[in-house]
Amino acid sequence: MFSKKELPTGYGFLLNCVLGAAIGALCTVAVLFLLSVLVVVADISDTYSSPIASVGVSVGCFVGAYIGAAKNGEKGLFTGGIVGLITYIILTLIGLIMGNSFTLITLLHFIIIMLASLCGGGVGVNKRETHKIV
Repeated sequence: MFSKKELPTGYGFLLNCVLGAAIGALCTVAVLFLLSVLVVVADISDTYSSPIASVGVSVGCFVGAYIGAAKNGEKGLFTGGIVGLITYIILTLIGLIMGNSFTLITLLHFIIIMLASLCGGGVGVNKRETHKIV
C-alpha cells in the first residue's frame, strides 16, 4: 500500500484528520437534526429511520473528510480513510455504550461511512482553488 517514505508523518497531518472528523461530527448532527425535522413534518414511517440516519452520517463523513483532505493537501484517500475510521470508532463506541450490539448492520454502516469518507477525501484533495467561468 504505502511505503514508509510515502506515509504522511507529523502531528499536522493527524491534527487535520481529527479536525475533519470533529467538523464531520458537527455536520452530522446538523444534518440529522434537519432530517429529523423532515421526518416529523412529512410524517415519514419509522421504517425509514435507519436509512435516513445513514444518509445523515454519510453527508457528515463526506464533509469531514473533504475538509481534512483539503487542509492536508495530499493523500486524500488516506486522509478520508483515517477520518472515516475515527468517525466509525466513535459512533460504534457510543452505540455500544447505549446498549446496542455489534451486528451485520454495524458492518454495513462501516462500509457506508468509509465509502463516503473516501469520496470526500478524494474530492477534497483535488478541489480547485480558482473557478473559471466559461
